[in-house]
Amino acid sequence: MKTLYLDNAASTPLLDQVKSKMFDVMTDCYANSSSIHFAGVQSMKEVEKARELIANSLMASSEEIFFTSGGTEANNWVIQSLCLRRDPRRNVIVTSKIEHPSIRAPIQWVQDNWGMEVIEIGVDSNGVIDLNELKDALNHKVLFCTLMHVNNEVGSVQPIREAAELCSKLGIAFHVDACQSFLKLPIDLSVLELTYLTINAHKIHGPKGIGALYMRKGFELPALIRGGGHELNHRSGTLNVPAIAGFGKAVEIQKSKPATFNELTDNLNWLASQLQVEFPQCVINSPQLNRAPHILNIRFRGFLGKDIFWALNKAGIAISNSSACSSNKMTPSHVLKAMGLSDEENLESMRISIGLLSRKEELQNLIHKLKEIIK
Repeated sequence: MKTLYLDNAASTPLLDQVKSKMFDVMTDCYANSSSIHFAGVQSMKEVEKARELIANSLMASSEEIFFTSGGTEANNWVIQSLCLRRDPRRNVIVTSKIEHPSIRAPIQWVQDNWGMEVIEIGVDSNGVIDLNELKDALNHKVLFCTLMHVNNEVGSVQPIREAAELCSKLGIAFHVDACQSFLKLPIDLSVLELTYLTINAHKIHGPKGIGALYMRKGFELPALIRGGGHELNHRSGTLNVPAIAGFGKAVEIQKSKPATFNELTDNLNWLASQLQVEFPQCVINSPQLNRAPHILNIRFRGFLGKDIFWALNKAGIAISNSSACSSNKMTPSHVLKAMGLSDEENLESMRISIGLLSRKEELQNLIHKLKEIIK
């Protein structure tokens, strides 16, 4: 059975050139990158090459990029380390109602265990935060603000530039989870007043288990993982050189072909229009404008999302009936609830997400299969 993968917001398949790079590094760069002999130096050269590629893609300095095991670790690092060294007069965290679980869970933990106060900013029907509400929430009691750049369920793009300016005026640290936007939307850290930024590899056709945290110079965080003092004493643990090299290669490939994401946008817009033409019951939950180029959240009135999900799965088509981290739970999405959808509308919803390897012919196959399911 020919399969079709349309769950790229959860994870993306490796590009062939990334596979080749990782295989070569696994074969040739087997030494510990912390070792000072020639073999260790060879491994470290691969690490530093990837670090520079990632830094350049963000218009940052390579000294500001620190490797982690993924986006979840980077997000936890920011939240827990900032709270550990907080000024007692700054005991408030500002975030939004639509954040990823890797933000929501550690915030809940520091709230329960360290008595942090949390303010969640609401969103409109397009899943975009209210900047006036954010402005009202920010004051000298706020320790930091954390917002995602692109929502992983509906693809709404948050106004991080404006939010960064508001935080900067009050000297508030500002963290952005950019795992869904990295290389898909412009991020220029030479002009954005961000303090911390989270990215990972497996959303950009790189390997799983590797991510990075950008820390602006002068705002370095204390280590959350202690040990041998790797990553300039900021994050201990033997570096995963093949994964880091694969991360760098994925960045290098995509930065060399900037027009690729125009095709991604065109394909998603085509899919959205075709769904509405072919299915009168189809409602687009994602914003019509100012959305990420790869995520489309939809619902079919009168049909449970899980039923369509399983029918497509049986036909070899992979989508998501919620965010991947909670896809085994039939509970309404906190993101769609924040956008004002009822529980019934929420449970009708599903997410289609495309990637660099998605083709329009494949999206046409999705339309054909949906016609068989929705009668």
